[in-house]
Amino acid sequence: MRRAPPSLVATATFPLLACALALVAAPAHAQWSSVQSLYTEDGVEVGIDTRVATLFVMLNGLGYDGDTLVGPLPLERPQHTKARERARASLGRPGAALKALGAVVDKNARPRADYLAAALELGPAPNFEVKGGSALATAIAGPMRDWLNEEGGAQVVKLVGEEVKPEQKRLLPLLDKPVKATTALVRLGDAQDQLLDDSGAQGRVSLVLNQLDAHGTLGRVHRGELTAVVAGPSRGAADDDAALNAVVAAYARTLVARDAAKAAKAGTLVDARQKLSDKARAALADDKAFATELLACAFMRQVRGAAAACTGSPLAGEAAADEALAVLAPRIDAFAKDSVALSAAIDKLLEAAPPTAEAPPPPPPDDGKGKGKKGKGKG
Repeated sequence: MRRAPPSLVATATFPLLACALALVAAPAHAQWSSVQSLYTEDGVEVGIDTRVATLFVMLNGLGYDGDTLVGPLPLERPQHTKARERARASLGRPGAALKALGAVVDKNARPRADYLAAALELGPAPNFEVKGGSALATAIAGPMRDWLNEEGGAQVVKLVGEEVKPEQKRLLPLLDKPVKATTALVRLGDAQDQLLDDSGAQGRVSLVLNQLDAHGTLGRVHRGELTAVVAGPSRGAADDDAALNAVVAAYARTLVARDAAKAAKAGTLVDARQKLSDKARAALADDKAFATELLACAFMRQVRGAAAACTGSPLAGEAAADEALAVLAPRIDAFAKDSVALSAAIDKLLEAAPPTAEAPPPPPPDDGKGKGKKGKGKG
């Protein structure tokens, strides 16, 4: 099995250092949500994002009431989380900022996923600065800032943060184990040049708990160095698995990005990108992005199970990606048992699939006189 050489001890401290730096670099969590982000040993964050919480409290205040969990019979009312119920009850009479967001919503009839992505373009609380963001991000920034700072929004967001703490603590150990396994699978090896190639993950990953949305919702948003997997309330094991798969794939993506980009070239599995749907191809702008995403999904399946769906990925549900992942699976199995560094194995992992052997020609039909598959015979 693959193991870390003693010389990797210094390198292995990187996740702990990243964790410590993240705690220092994100005071907005503690100040505005009254919930301290928790981190896996490898630096993956579990918490709430004040931008997301602010936006969704306000959307609830504007009448967003939908949920995928309903009951009891015969009323079948939406079963909101306690955090969502308390936030809605704490809003009071709509102020100018909430009305201003309502005007933005009236002019921009777009899915909630678009609003979520726009909120994550903004700078952190309390200023929600706009730096070259989209038109939608620019439009929502002012109302969000005014509501949080001038209309009592900070207290509501803190209340939401307190309600999220139990879910944070429940999910942290469930996530820590597969993240550790992913680190061990992708980055640890006996090859000395691994130390030269490995300068740490490219980017960071956060599991953002959004208890203000419908149950079972899940989205993944890339903004700069951050990949945010935003998960609504869980209805049970299936929703937990979907969120964990999405986070593990996003984390694997940060580990494989450097090597995948170097190996992405024509005449390899990367050619499968041309067979993707227009939407998936647009989400993965070039071959480097596709190679990174493909390897991340493959490593996630190695850790989470061969049947695990690459939730939140542009490759989810893409037949061409599934074919490439089927080719990758035995190669990743072999890689997991070897001691070679990823940088040394990457070309082999991504090489083109071997050509399928042609089927033999069908046998001649039997003419009823004993002449069949082997020629003449007795009648």
